[in-house]
Amino acid sequence: MSKVILTLTTIPSRLTATHDEGIKANLSSLLNQSYEDYEIHFNVPKLSTNTGKTYEIPEWIRTLSEENPKFKIFEDVLDIGPITKSFYTINRSTDPEDIIIVVDDDLVYHEDLISEHINNQEKFPGCAVGYDGMRSRDNFFNDQRDHYFTSNYKSSVVDVLQHYKSISYKRKYFEDDFNEFFRTNSDQWNDDYIISAYLATKNIDRIATYHSSDTKFETLDEWINGGGVATFPVLRHTAHEGQEGCWYFRNNPEIKEKALQLLIKYIDPERHRYLQNLQNNG
Repeated sequence: MSKVILTLTTIPSRLTATHDEGIKANLSSLLNQSYEDYEIHFNVPKLSTNTGKTYEIPEWIRTLSEENPKFKIFEDVLDIGPITKSFYTINRSTDPEDIIIVVDDDLVYHEDLISEHINNQEKFPGCAVGYDGMRSRDNFFNDQRDHYFTSNYKSSVVDVLQHYKSISYKRKYFEDDFNEFFRTNSDQWNDDYIISAYLATKNIDRIATYHSSDTKFETLDEWINGGGVATFPVLRHTAHEGQEGCWYFRNNPEIKEKALQLLIKYIDPERHRYLQNLQNNG
C-alpha cells in the first residue's frame, strides 16, 4: 500500500537547540499536519562531513519518536550533504506510488502542507511539484520574477525546484539508475540541482506553483518587498545559529561552479527541446 512520507535531515548545531523556536518548532509543524496518514523520515548521520562534528540526538527527540510512531529516526546513513534529506528515503521507499515530500529543518510549515502536495500530485500528474523554482520556461513577467519563480500566483515549468519550500515526488520518478546518477555527480553537493538534473534525463517536468492563501503581488516592486520565503507552505524561519546548513554549499564558489555544470549538461538541453517544441506547436 502506498504511503506519504515527509523527509528531512539536519546538522549537529540544530540538534543542540532546546528552545521552542529551534528545531522543536520545525518538528512540531511536521507532526501536526491536517492530513493524518503519513510518516516522517528523519535522516541523521553519525558524523558531519562538512564540519567533522558528531550528531548527538537529544533525548527529547528520541522521546518524540517513541510517542509518535509516524516519526521515524534513521541513523544508518552517511552525511552526503543536503541530499541526505531525500536520497536514503527514496531508496527506502518501495511502492512506486509513494508520495515523498522533501522539507528543511529550519522552517515552520503550514498544517496543510501534505494535503496540498497530494492535491498537487493529482493536479500535475507525472511531475515534481514545489513552491519555489528557478528559471521559468513561461516567461510571464520578463523580469527577475521569471528567474526566481516563487510568490508569483502562477504555476510554471521551471528548470530547478528548490527543496526548502517543499517538493513532492512520486517514488516511480526515480528509476534503477538514480543511485548511479547520484554517484556520478556526488561531488556537486547541491540537492536542488542534482535531483532536477536527474528528472531532466527522464523528461519529468518540475512545476513551481502557489497556494490561494498567498498574497497576489501585482507589480515587481510589490513582489520584491513582500515576496520571499514566508509564503505557503512556509510560515516562518526557526531560530537557528547564523548562516549554516545549505548556505555553506550555496556560498562556496567551487560548489556553485559544479552546480552550474549540472545545469549546462543536463537541464539546458532539455530546456532547449522544450522551448523548440512550444515554438513548433505554436
